[in-house]
Amino acid sequence: MKLTETITVILLSCLCLSAGAENIGGAPDTTGVMFGVNYTMPFAYAYRVAGRIGADPYRAIDEDTYHFARLGLNAYRIHIWDVEITDHEGNLISNKHLDLLDYLISRLEQRGIHIILTTQSGWGNGYPERNIRTEGFGYDYDKGKINENPESIAIQKRYVTALVNHVNHYTGKAYKNDGMITGFEIGNEPVFSGTPGQILSYIDEMYETFRKAGCDKLIFNNISQNPSIADVFLKSKVEGITCQWYPTGLVAGHTRHGNFLPCVDSYDFPFDTIPGFGKKKRIVYEFDAADLMYSYMYPAIARTFRTAGFFWITQFAYDPMILARYNTEYQTHFLNLAYTPSKAISLKIAGEVARRVRSGESFGKYPSDTLFGDFKVSYYRDMSELNSGTEYYYSGCTSDFPKNITALSSIAGVGSSPIVNYEGTGAYFLDKLSKGVWRLEVMPDAVRFEDPFSTPSLKRTVTEILWHKWPMTISLPDLDGTFEVKPLNKGNDYRTVSEKGTVEIFPGAYLLVASGAGKRAASCTASSRYGNISLGEFEAPAQSIVKFRLRNSSLSNTEKGKDIDIKAVIAGPSEPDSVVVYPSYVSFWNDRNPRFVMKRTEGYSYETVIPAASAGYSGEYDYYISVFHGNEKRTFPGDREGLPFDWDFIRDSHYSVTLTALDSPVKLIYAYGDRDVLEVLSGRGYGIEVRIIPEESEPSGKNIVRYECSPLGNPDMFFLRKYVGKELAGLSSIIAGKKDLCVGIGTPSGLDSLDISIITKAGYTYSASIKLPGHVSTVRMPLSSLKGSPTRFVPAQYPSFLHKEFVPDSYPPLDISKADIVMLSTHGKVSQPFSFDLSGVWLE
Repeated sequence: MKLTETITVILLSCLCLSAGAENIGGAPDTTGVMFGVNYTMPFAYAYRVAGRIGADPYRAIDEDTYHFARLGLNAYRIHIWDVEITDHEGNLISNKHLDLLDYLISRLEQRGIHIILTTQSGWGNGYPERNIRTEGFGYDYDKGKINENPESIAIQKRYVTALVNHVNHYTGKAYKNDGMITGFEIGNEPVFSGTPGQILSYIDEMYETFRKAGCDKLIFNNISQNPSIADVFLKSKVEGITCQWYPTGLVAGHTRHGNFLPCVDSYDFPFDTIPGFGKKKRIVYEFDAADLMYSYMYPAIARTFRTAGFFWITQFAYDPMILARYNTEYQTHFLNLAYTPSKAISLKIAGEVARRVRSGESFGKYPSDTLFGDFKVSYYRDMSELNSGTEYYYSGCTSDFPKNITALSSIAGVGSSPIVNYEGTGAYFLDKLSKGVWRLEVMPDAVRFEDPFSTPSLKRTVTEILWHKWPMTISLPDLDGTFEVKPLNKGNDYRTVSEKGTVEIFPGAYLLVASGAGKRAASCTASSRYGNISLGEFEAPAQSIVKFRLRNSSLSNTEKGKDIDIKAVIAGPSEPDSVVVYPSYVSFWNDRNPRFVMKRTEGYSYETVIPAASAGYSGEYDYYISVFHGNEKRTFPGDREGLPFDWDFIRDSHYSVTLTALDSPVKLIYAYGDRDVLEVLSGRGYGIEVRIIPEESEPSGKNIVRYECSPLGNPDMFFLRKYVGKELAGLSSIIAGKKDLCVGIGTPSGLDSLDISIITKAGYTYSASIKLPGHVSTVRMPLSSLKGSPTRFVPAQYPSFLHKEFVPDSYPPLDISKADIVMLSTHGKVSQPFSFDLSGVWLE
């Protein structure tokens, strides 16, 4: 199909959508369902940093919109930073920001991606930096009062009129006449003031501004930000309402862990019984599984959105490829095809979920809804999968065979499957062009070394990109084990022939041609297109790594008297000559220092085993990992030059494994040592102020920590939570013999009891109430006394009207070896200040 023909079909589709393609209140339908992302390259921080690092924002848009197409996205939303394209009077300023927005819109349209524009961001342009003052009217008025200030309303109307009448010189169309622009949202996350009548008057007045400007597109207004006045929005003239969802909270400051699937089991409206609700179209303007690197969440979220009747779903926010290595734009979000390949493929799968699940369709209650239609999500395997017969997508290694291998036409994945065996860590795509002719696209490797959700900085590379040639075995019937590999993308001259289905492959785009399929391949190449991409297109960041880097992936606890597995991810400009583990006691004065050579297992993963006899009999095994290449010797942690037994080696840190004896207690929380990793949370996310006071010099020597808590305003719940899943992974046989849960706690003020909970990998919670003693002492209870209880959603979800807990239909007996999270909490909401001392939680 020619490009012009493609765009014609898309425009017709969009016109149908604007006319009300999906009858949300009527029979289930999947027509016109849109799934995509927010993306901010034309504005604010992304625009500024592009200039700082010498990147071309137009070229960046080309790169990223190509990846949108590769991921099958068909929706885009942005809240326009009005402060960067207007003056004090609301006049539109023709500047580079507006030109970039026009250019972005034109590139999106060429990819068949529909657009919703939110006319006002409601924020300054600084985040994560300070705001930079402009002449834009958005800086002149309090966001919470713009709906009742006549002068502000007049300026907003002037701006909206100018915006919808603005002619995009790349498309030649005014926004109001552009068939790919589905609609407009009045403002981003509004904060209204005044009476309900004043608010309704403002919304309808802004609605009529669009109509008087000659714009007949769908107009939306946010409802989830102000659910208490939902009836006002449902009475208004707007055709649709907008909602967001952040089921894992926002801005944790670190990567969160655990099974969050129960949190996304349902999206229930508190205002769906108000007259008018069923007539309004529903869109998700923003969503994300924030602070998570897992790849199982997006399809589950998309499923639940479709059950709730949303026809438009856009994630917030896709990182521009030029910035993704740092993850500085939005600290709590991290998504990019090159830098988060598993999450990106998961997003691709979620798009298929959105388009295939019918509006209102339900798949039962968690955990039954982890398998739905042709889809699968799994916390245990951290993966999501689409296996439809013709499509076969997987976000991580899978052993599931495709339903119909002979009917396959599209494959996308990370890692290995029964069809593709691959050591690289980047995503890849296989698309069938004709019998015996496939297009293969391989992204470079992404290797993460830093926590992407910790303090952001352009001085820190979170994920490195490596261009490495890896063996890839492709088992497709019509390629029959022997096929030619021909380069497609510019600058790529790599050619080869497979041997028994295996080729050495370098990042790029290729044509795979089976024996006897030459004529069909020539015909495919002549057409030069596959859907909304060109066969020769390929976009990827250059190799970034300039030195050896290491991430220790070993378990932090293991059983005393057993061998110790040491694992690490290691990458550099070239492959190491060798990698060696040295115990911390090696010495310059010792001629026979022990050493344990690590072997590469696959990709960038290295492993070795420390024999139990070499581990010693103390409660800890401390060690270093040294990387050798040529004359270079680097030792980790700390990336120190030299080796740990050099006379001048600086020994300021080392790695450690705790060795736990069979009859020893198993620590779950060590209050003093864990105070930096324990999460203190409240039911509303911000409702309790907590002072944490370490009392290391406490006379009993128990290293106690005191928690002083003060509710802020409304009563709220308190949670103290720790992820223990990885710590316990090496102690399964020891844990199996433990019968009691012990808590070192006491000295309460303002409360006399707390709940102690174990949350399992299945997401089920088992709890007991503990009466707090007058001074710190051990409260002991049998594990059998913990009973099934609701799984509380902490951190708090946004929007706040969503359910606060999950209750399964039944509870299996508690298997303590499956413990994932340990949590202390108040039994219900508290309204007065309280405090208590904690030394720890452990198993005996």
